[in-house]
Amino acid sequence: MRILFLSNLYPPYDLGGDGLICANVNRAMSARGHVTHVLTSSHDVAGLGLPPGEVGVDRVLRMHGLYQHPWLGIRELRELEMFNNQKLHLLIEQFKPDVVHVASLSGLSKSLVLTLQRLGIPTAYFVSDHWVALGLRADVWLDWWNRPFPSKPARLCRTVWTMSGIRRVCDRVAPTDPVESIEFSRIAFSSVALREFTVRNGIAVGDAAVVRHSVDTVRFSGTPSPVTRPLVKWLYAGRLADDQGVLAVLRAMVTLPGQVSCSLCICGTGGSDETSRLHAFVEEHRLSVTFIRATAEEMPGIYRAHDALLYVSKAVDLFAQVHLEAMACGLPVIAAAVGRSAELLRDGENALLVAPGDVEAMACAMSKLMSDPALRLRLAAAGQRTVREQLAESLILDQVEDCLKRAVAEAPSRPSVAPFVH
Repeated sequence: MRILFLSNLYPPYDLGGDGLICANVNRAMSARGHVTHVLTSSHDVAGLGLPPGEVGVDRVLRMHGLYQHPWLGIRELRELEMFNNQKLHLLIEQFKPDVVHVASLSGLSKSLVLTLQRLGIPTAYFVSDHWVALGLRADVWLDWWNRPFPSKPARLCRTVWTMSGIRRVCDRVAPTDPVESIEFSRIAFSSVALREFTVRNGIAVGDAAVVRHSVDTVRFSGTPSPVTRPLVKWLYAGRLADDQGVLAVLRAMVTLPGQVSCSLCICGTGGSDETSRLHAFVEEHRLSVTFIRATAEEMPGIYRAHDALLYVSKAVDLFAQVHLEAMACGLPVIAAAVGRSAELLRDGENALLVAPGDVEAMACAMSKLMSDPALRLRLAAAGQRTVREQLAESLILDQVEDCLKRAVAEAPSRPSVAPFVH
């Protein structure tokens, strides 16, 4: 197949979410013999510069409102919407894709969805954030044209543009149809929770599939510790922020019985205020805690160097992978059952689950794991099996490829569309 990837962000300018996932799928589909191309935004990160010798990636789409890009007035936004849709039209003419793989459009023109729909291009949406559930109706361009009760200046401008034919000219390139006219014939969500959240927000997604984020079980691998090895070295990995529950972990350590001997490694980065607060707490209570930073390449070794992971975020992190990578490496996990984690983790079977922020429950779970080697081994083995059987890269990529093939096979004959005049 000829696959066009459409994404708001793309490495090296991604933020560790959809852009990185999109790039991984792109590489895998290329390795499987498909011809691929990427259309993404011109968003960059100061100091990185353009990737040298990059082929097959067009970084031209303009962003609006997010990632520090300014919110525009309707006249400037009209120019941006026309520009983005023109770029999509032209690339479709040049690349002639069999199917379009759409990742996140957060910060990008949602009218691009309507353009794909009008052109009859087989399209598969892989949704990992809230851009469908919340972003469609919040899209300034589509909302401005279809809002039932606009402000008086907006109503006057909209009337003039409609009566004068400006809307018709805009609509031909950058559709102005209401959100309700969008049809997601082939869409998959990264979790059941995200799919249900989207439906609760009134977006019709039909029989949406669930295609989870994969784990590289080749890189992230290891052998669960034998029952003869004591649990001494705990690991926390992630952002150093209050909503991640790091301070709750430290408070749980304080409440552990005095005879318990263990250490904690905190691997991650955060704001200076939060980091200082954590360091101060460690010093005040004389805890055995070390703070480190690690690259993505170093993380498999970090996991294997520890005995168990604490993943107790209070936030619903749509891209959380830490606990899954640790499980793949053979570590038992204590986790807060929030978001998509709750769909894979079963208390007492492949992890120990605690309520977010519950210090007493966390300390109890830590004591339970340290005092019961058999439970520790059973949880570690079951957790590793869960990841290998449900999230291995080859399995998830098969599901993605199947969605793309089905989008092509089930698409009706393309309507006769006049060549785009540019």
